Amino acid sequence: LKETFSGVKGAIFLDRDRLSLRGFSGNYGHGVLEELNAEVTELTTKPKYDLTVKAFFEAGKTLEILKALYAKQSSRVAQQLEGIEVSGITGLDLNLQGNLKELTPSEYSGAIRLKNASFSHQAFLLELSTLTGEIAFNKEMLTLKDLKGTVWESSFSLNGTVDRYRNSPVLDIGIVGELAQETVEALVGERLRKGLSFG
Repeated sequence: LKETFSGVKGAIFLDRDRLSLRGFSGNYGHGVLEELNAEVTELTTKPKYDLTVKAFFEAGKTLEILKALYAKQSSRVAQQLEGIEVSGITGLDLNLQGNLKELTPSEYSGAIRLKNASFSHQAFLLELSTLTGEIAFNKEMLTLKDLKGTVWESSFSLNGTVDRYRNSPVLDIGIVGELAQETVEALVGERLRKGLSFG
């Protein structure tokens, strides 16, 4: 964690071999920690944790958190995240479970809530902007829920899933949108565009 927490409030309970953090909220850097709850069990033997976070961050900070999560989970996903540039506001819901001594979660799930965000990747020539919607994830699947935005002046809406996204992705995605002239020109290039006409 590179930022600092401030204005934090919540309750801590200790009951034999169980430590509980309940209803924590506050600020983290320029973000807002809406709610954090955690349970650490088997404190004296093999401590296990269950952490749930609901927060709002700048998109770049959310990307940093995801990079840290996948650094030891999937080298493929970690490499793909390295080429991403993002901006805007994102909400992050996250649940992590695992062995406290190892820290790296054995189970995780969550959702990224986008609000007027933009996205680009160095491997592609396009930039997605005015993004809203939700991307839910766990260890096996990504789920796109009403993901809307624009690309090269064309609007789009995505819904669907990406199964086994960490290794051998299987896509089941539906897209609805309007194709603007600027988009066609960008896709097909000037030479092919001469054979097209727009009404």
